[in-house]
Amino acid sequence: MAIRLTDGSEFLHIPKTGGTWVISVLKEMKLFDKQVGHPHSDFDQSNHAFTSFEHLGSLLDKLGNRLLGRKTPIPTRFCVVRNPFSWYESWWKYQQGLGWPDWGSETSKYDWHPNSVLNGLQDNDFNEFVLKVLKKRPGYVSELYHSYTKTGIDYIAKTESLRDHLQLILNSMGFQFDPSLIENHGKRNESTVTDGINWDEKVKSMVLKVELPAFLHYDYLEESQREEFAFDSRDGVHEAILRVYKLAK
Repeated sequence: MAIRLTDGSEFLHIPKTGGTWVISVLKEMKLFDKQVGHPHSDFDQSNHAFTSFEHLGSLLDKLGNRLLGRKTPIPTRFCVVRNPFSWYESWWKYQQGLGWPDWGSETSKYDWHPNSVLNGLQDNDFNEFVLKVLKKRPGYVSELYHSYTKTGIDYIAKTESLRDHLQLILNSMGFQFDPSLIENHGKRNESTVTDGINWDEKVKSMVLKVELPAFLHYDYLEESQREEFAFDSRDGVHEAILRVYKLAK
């Protein structure tokens, strides 16, 4: 169920999109209630009430509501995505700084991690790492994002405008807070690796093509790229992204 806020809403934390910073902000603002289940639970996992003892109360509430003919309230959920190019960069720098540890097991129910499929793909050359990912799991970032942004997600913020987007989302959810707590909150979990990223243009072009769903769905296509792929302005952009844009107007 990921991160629960004091009003029962939930933040779904996609790795390497700024989620650690969001959680730190929520704690400072006294809006953080608790972590329920895995810290990176995706959308489907956040709906399952049978995966841990923490969900027992929720399960009993659901059963009681069903017996009484009441609808179980659906919590408001939000998450954060980032440009797929910078996601690859961030994960490589993060792993370089840590020495490329494995993260969970792809086939384990109890040792699950969303990025376990990337275990064993370490490479000191950034472009070689990206090629390994493209070979093993083409479209990986699109797949990752989709597991968190299925129909029912209410808001999708973007790392590139995270301070503004978080304010808009929390305001829309009815929270009262001092905006300076967000505006002045320092960075969190930033990689210590500061160099090594030098995209090979052929590799970058390959990423754009195989990750096209993420570039399109989360509004990261540049205008020239939209023309190249014959998309009109913001065709196919996720409704939860557009909802954040509308809040800004």
